[in-house]
Amino acid sequence: MRKPFWYFLIYLLAAILLSACGGGTATPTEGQPAPGITVEINGSACPSINAAAGDQVTWVNTDSQVHLIRVESPDGVVLFEGGDLQPGDSASFTFPEAGEFTYQCAQDEGVTGSIVVGP
Repeated sequence: MRKPFWYFLIYLLAAILLSACGGGTATPTEGQPAPGITVEINGSACPSINAAAGDQVTWVNTDSQVHLIRVESPDGVVLFEGGDLQPGDSASFTFPEAGEFTYQCAQDEGVTGSIVVGP
């Protein structure tokens, strides 16, 4: 017996919704960073970054200490949580739109940098 067409539509909708459930967290990776803007994290300062909308920024931990990467919008919403980057690990985030963002690059919450994303 052939199933009605709406079964197909439900299946298709479920597949689309499940594929869109990416979220804003990432697992740090070892090896070469993705193409785009690369920021080396080493020490206790977060370098300022200038990017364009659609650019991918990759943070690479070149330090001997663990570093945390977290990007926030101007109103404090966490846009990206890169987790604890072990030495040699990297994490990437693509900025979809222009704006000014802050990011944390160390375990100490007071260590932040700025990301200016132009159109």
